[in-house]
Amino acid sequence: MKELLEVFGKKIGVETIGTKNGDLKVHFKWFDEIAGCLFNKTALVSKFVNDDKKEEEYLYRIGEIEFYYYDEENHPDIFCHIAEPQKTKGCWYIHQSGMDITFGDGKNFGGILIRAIVKGVCQENRNVTGFV
Repeated sequence: MKELLEVFGKKIGVETIGTKNGDLKVHFKWFDEIAGCLFNKTALVSKFVNDDKKEEEYLYRIGEIEFYYYDEENHPDIFCHIAEPQKTKGCWYIHQSGMDITFGDGKNFGGILIRAIVKGVCQENRNVTGFV
């Protein structure tokens, strides 16, 4: 979690790459770092009390994500909800399409949609048990 928070704390860097149609501004390095932490170093924990009144815990890893980022000047993503919670960083944002982890910077809007989770956590000699 500490590493994920450190990456979230970094400023979203804009890199410019040339294309046939001119310059395109992209944010790949920061997105790659966040995706790497979410896929390889993060587990979601679900705790509940079962019918026998015993606490149970399930671990899930993140299986698929989508990034949405709206910066009016550099990256006006029309699919970003542009909702106030998306201006914050590292919070849950629940909406009709699912659940995001926010990464806004106070001015611009960002969300990482969790599209799929997988039951179980990959460990040595242990298989992932499938999509939930």
